[in-house]
Amino acid sequence: MTKTGNGNRTKPVLVKHIENRYNKGTANEKEFSEMRYYEVIAKCGHVGKGKCVLITFACAAENGKEAAAKVRAYARVKHHHKDAIRNVREIKFEAYIKLRAENDADPYLHCKNRQEQNKIPGFEERIIPDPVEVKKHKKASSIRYAKVVRREAEMTKEMQAYFREGVAA
Repeated sequence: MTKTGNGNRTKPVLVKHIENRYNKGTANEKEFSEMRYYEVIAKCGHVGKGKCVLITFACAAENGKEAAAKVRAYARVKHHHKDAIRNVREIKFEAYIKLRAENDADPYLHCKNRQEQNKIPGFEERIIPDPVEVKKHKKASSIRYAKVVRREAEMTKEMQAYFREGVAA
């Protein structure tokens, strides 16, 4: 990823260049005749700590690696997670168009704040726990904590007895 002068992250330069030429129509037809269509499943955020939503994005790219890089740069995708891209699969053009239409109709991808997100019917069922965050923030169980405290107390008693015997001798 490249950085701009103000420290914000931007899309990779190559991907940005290809998108600009494609959107402006300045590229020749041969350059994009090699485009393939991919369905990319990505973890999206802004749904609470330790939670995520899996979204299937449609992407046009030359290969799967480029498709994954493009989708990772999309808004709402958890950019800094190693497992943000769950799956990349090549699809036909018809499926690509259908998936684009589904994403255009998805209110989660168009909401601007948490209040709009809460108004989406049935959205809570789409939220799943993020395994990376759950693993990272896992607390020690109370049983383990009790064992540690008990062991520390035993060690303190042993050390006190050792020093009493050593001083008396």
